[in-house]
Amino acid sequence: MANGATHVARVVSVVAATIISLSCGTNYVYSAWAPQFAERLRLSSTESNLIVSEFHSSLQGRSDADSS
Repeated sequence: MANGATHVARVVSVVAATIISLSCGTNYVYSAWAPQFAERLRLSSTESNLIVSEFHSSLQGRSDADSS
């Protein structure tokens, strides 16, 4: 029984670590490529920052209505 519980704990740990790694990678990739994306899409700095803040809010499960 303990062996099965250990296996489940390891699987949960791997899944959680993968999700965290993907989240960190998304932040890195966006910060590295944001200027090129903004230029190509003809976005202002404000518009680019708004996209990022909305994306982060959606990852955290919040909306504008929740933050006021």
